[in-house]
Amino acid sequence: MKILKKSLIVILVLLIIGFLAFSIFIGKSVFDGYTNDTTREETLENQVFFEESFQEIKDKYSSEELNIKSSVESHEIPGILLKKKGNKDLAVLIHGMGGTKITLPEEMDLFLEKGFDVILYDQRNSGENLAPHNTFGYLESNDALDVVAYGKDLYPNGKVLLYGESYGGITATIAAGRNEENIDLLVLDCPVSDGKVFLDEILKNIEKETSIPASYMYQTGNLYTRFKLGFSLNDTDGNKWIKNISKPILVLTSTADQVTPQMGEELFSSISHEDKIIETSEFAEHARILQEDSKVFVDALDEFLSKYK
Repeated sequence: MKILKKSLIVILVLLIIGFLAFSIFIGKSVFDGYTNDTTREETLENQVFFEESFQEIKDKYSSEELNIKSSVESHEIPGILLKKKGNKDLAVLIHGMGGTKITLPEEMDLFLEKGFDVILYDQRNSGENLAPHNTFGYLESNDALDVVAYGKDLYPNGKVLLYGESYGGITATIAAGRNEENIDLLVLDCPVSDGKVFLDEILKNIEKETSIPASYMYQTGNLYTRFKLGFSLNDTDGNKWIKNISKPILVLTSTADQVTPQMGEELFSSISHEDKIIETSEFAEHARILQEDSKVFVDALDEFLSKYK
């Protein structure tokens, strides 16, 4: 009996060790997957298609290359400042997943013509920003706040508008929700509202293929994230952060958006004040409202600026 008991204990210990090892493996796999959804090298390849348009915009205005030191990590945040004579305010533009600081040429031009000088920068793990990991906007918000603070120092008497496109929308939302001190206006263009939604969809598909429960994969990934980076995946819920924001907010959405359907509406509903406007395109694709339904975009921005700038 003693031998049997010892054998059972050994087997139980081995099973526990095996389960823990498997859980660590699954957690790391989930973490590695979502934190490198689009590699930095891919973003550099993507920006090639925008180089000509960006150069045309850049040639119209004066420009200055920026390298802003991160206040919480060791990396620098590469950016560019575009200026038009007579502009007194500043817009900080945040690109979406797969983009870089040069992939918003039409938005740059629009804000410059609306009286805002413009700062664009590479989000972490994008373009020339060497910070690793995509984190559904959470760590990205640190860079956003550093850039906004840098911009406010340059324009102490002007308004600072923070604009986020798609994935950049969740970055902007979390940033403003954490600290809105240097932000006067917020514009969210087809924003991601909650990073977990995309992860949940991927994990459910994996569950169908492997029979590993999606909830188990999520929890192990969440624990690995907390251990590795110090935050929870629940911290990527923009609906939570946007409740902290008291500044005016413009949300742009499209009924034809297949990437972030209803997410803009969700964020808009979560805003805790009445200084907000939402405008919806009937046909523009995701993050293409300015390009495909410009009247909706421009009219909404004009209304927003006339009311709150």
